This record gives sequence, C-alpha cells and structure tokens, in this order.
Amino acid sequence: MKLVKAIIRREGAKSKSELHEKTLLEIGVSDSFVEPTVQTIMEAGRTGEVGDGKIFVQPVEHVYRIRTGEEDEQAVTPVGSG
Repeated sequence: MKLVKAIIRREGAKSKSELHEKTLLEIGVSDSFVEPTVQTIMEAGRTGEVGDGKIFVQPVEHVYRIRTGEEDEQAVTPVGSG
C-alpha cells in the first residue's frame, strides 16, 4: 500500500510574488493503483509552467477502515469490490 501525495497548482489561481496557490491531495491506494493514480494527477495538473507541483509516493505500514475494522489491503479496496 502506498500514500500518493500531490501538491499541485490550483486551476485559475492568481500569482502572488511568483508563488501560486496549491492544493494538497493525499490518496491511499493499493499498489496496483499507484501508477494510474499518479498518471491521472499528472494529466490533470500539468500546465507546462514552472510550479505545476510535485507528487510523492510513500509506503504505508498499516491501514485501518474504522467502520468495519478491516486492515491493510482490504481497508483500501473499494466497498463492494470483493
């Protein structure tokens, strides 16, 4: 399991002294969803300008779904998918 963090430029954000407003996304995904998640964020966030942002992929030790008590891979699997 991985945590995909993306800091991306907000669409339509006004420039202030060369700094741009950013949006922070934090998305927990199973390993098979890392690449599609990264590609989707890159496609949606890329303007070609300096300051488009960064994406960080980090390992996650454990995940717990509070409602059901499911752990790890089962906790990040969409409800009704297995």
